[in-house]
Amino acid sequence: MQLIDGLLQTEAYAHAVLKSAFPPLDNEEIDQLTSARMERRSLLDRKPSCVVSVILEESALRLPIGGQEVMRKQYEYLVACAERPNVVLQAMPMSKAGHAGLQGPMKLVETPEQTTLVYMEGNGHSTLVAKPEDVGVLARRYAMIRSQALRPEETTVLIEQLAGEL
Repeated sequence: MQLIDGLLQTEAYAHAVLKSAFPPLDNEEIDQLTSARMERRSLLDRKPSCVVSVILEESALRLPIGGQEVMRKQYEYLVACAERPNVVLQAMPMSKAGHAGLQGPMKLVETPEQTTLVYMEGNGHSTLVAKPEDVGVLARRYAMIRSQALRPEETTVLIEQLAGEL
């Protein structure tokens, strides 16, 4: 992913991301979209809890969205999220040039009926994949991405190192 996932963004980071949209959004739209994104974070506190596993490109962690102070707070928030029992955070190191995630971001979603779907978005368009054979291929790709990424503990160390560099 080129950016930190919306569920794990701070308000200032989300605001900075939306402010850089093209075509430009007006301030009211930016505020509404930022607010909606912050409301979606309540999924992390839901009972029964949902498990969220996110793999970020190291380059997304290094991209200085909003400047140093915004990134410092964003790193702190990511570490706090990674400490939650229902959040697994991994980073794909930049040294892993040929990893399985190069075909683009995706989100595997499991419904209450335990059906797995895949949600993909980019450039203002989204796709929901439900066909079992297609979901199977994407789920196997996601499994490979997870195996190639840093372990969660290593990811936390990386984020703390990046915070220390600011």
